[in-house]
Amino acid sequence: MTYMAYIGFTGILLMAGYGVLASFKVRSASYQLFLQGLWALALLMTSLFPLALILKERPAISSLFFWVSSFTGIGLISWGAFEGCCLLYDLWHGSRRQAFHVIAARRVERSLRHGGDYYLIESARGMSFEVDDYTYQAIQRALGQTPSLPILLDYYPKTKIIVEVIMD
Repeated sequence: MTYMAYIGFTGILLMAGYGVLASFKVRSASYQLFLQGLWALALLMTSLFPLALILKERPAISSLFFWVSSFTGIGLISWGAFEGCCLLYDLWHGSRRQAFHVIAARRVERSLRHGGDYYLIESARGMSFEVDDYTYQAIQRALGQTPSLPILLDYYPKTKIIVEVIMD
């Protein structure tokens, strides 16, 4: 039981580490895949914390604490398993190369002191991808000249991690 709590607390620390590492400007595909794996592992490890609390406190099944802790633990396990399955699918099947028409590029600003702004491109099919600053500025300049920009994306379909962007 105490080991479950320690593993759950380690998952919370991994979530904090993920938050710090995600704020860096490195946008390579291998780094993004590492971050996705770290996030899935942190979710799965954190899910043990509420379950350890249930085992420690031994609440009645009719108590609110039991139900909130149970649903929190089950939700974290489900979310972590889903993220892990998406990552494993992408690693197993590899990246996909597909043509898109980009209709918008926008910058989402966060009010954090260390930055944390991120950039999105939106396709005519309704898909949105997170890109780095350099790619965002290049697409923004090209969209100033034409309303729709044809690009070729090499990306992982489940996690939407971009490997390469080729513009005409």
